[in-house]
Amino acid sequence: VRFLKKVESVLLGYNRFKGNVPTELGWLMELRLLNLTDNRLTGNVRFLKKVESVLLGYNRFKGNVPTELGWLMELRLLNLTDNRLTGNV
Repeated sequence: VRFLKKVESVLLGYNRFKGNVPTELGWLMELRLLNLTDNRLTGNVRFLKKVESVLLGYNRFKGNVPTELGWLMELRLLNLTDNRLTGNV
């Protein structure tokens, strides 16, 4: 991932990935679309300032909705459906 800094879209939805979201996704400085829908992922996601769409529905995220979401000025689409998240967006 370190060599792919110009990647704008990561589409890894509808797989059976388990475990924590790779921290290396945070190296994708040009990321606009992150789709990790319908996996079995847990942990934290590092959100980058340029991201426009974050699709994390149908995973196993739990805890509070990350306050960092409020800092994403380009965010247009957010899907956190069917996780174990609490709090306000």
